[in-house]
Amino acid sequence: MNLLTTFCHAGASDNTWNVYWRNGVQIQGLITVTVTASVADPEIVAELSALQWILEHRSVFGVSQAGKGLCLTVSAGAIKKLAKAAEKNGGLRESSLGKPHLFPYARFLGTRFVGADIRVSKDDSWIRPRAQNDIEELTIAEPLPEIIDLKGVGVVALTEHALQQFAKRQANADREDIWRFLRKIATGGVRLANLDGDRVQAMLTRYGNVAKVWVHDETKWAFVVVTDGPIPIVTTAYSIKRSVAG
Repeated sequence: MNLLTTFCHAGASDNTWNVYWRNGVQIQGLITVTVTASVADPEIVAELSALQWILEHRSVFGVSQAGKGLCLTVSAGAIKKLAKAAEKNGGLRESSLGKPHLFPYARFLGTRFVGADIRVSKDDSWIRPRAQNDIEELTIAEPLPEIIDLKGVGVVALTEHALQQFAKRQANADREDIWRFLRKIATGGVRLANLDGDRVQAMLTRYGNVAKVWVHDETKWAFVVVTDGPIPIVTTAYSIKRSVAG
């Protein structure tokens, strides 16, 4: 079982929070989170964003870690409630439960990290000075993207729509297995699709010349990747019925 603990303290200035974390018992760090998004409960946004950063962007437990075998101890009880709401709908639809305005920041707990054991503790006695040896700064203007390393493309962000489309076609799979299947595709590698495919051309027409379609031959999945931002974005995913020659 991989253990991650976080505790959120108010920071030195407005809209800033210090989120202390520890991996197991000995490894500790600090993320100073500035929330510039206009949202209620910014301290919860700060802790959620720090959690996602540590787990998904920094990958302290590796790029293959999902919810199974993961125990999170957090300081905000609302995070556990948000995770339950995200788990009920797979993290792919807005929730009206609890604090719905926070749901976009908790979505990752209902997708990649669904099934994680989440506990709540107000104990901060574990924080040690060594946390100051590993300090990061994070500015949150919107929810962090969910990311994956797509072999052949690199690290990409996954839009909510892309995740919805992927999950919709895996309706019979256990929720915990959907991310693992996506990881299998990502590590297996993709190639650029041949533009002769009609559906491929339709996707390129829709998303413009900044988009490319990448295909995973074994599973016949295609991913539309837009590259006009700081990180490539998978805008949608769809299955193809026939091989798209490279």
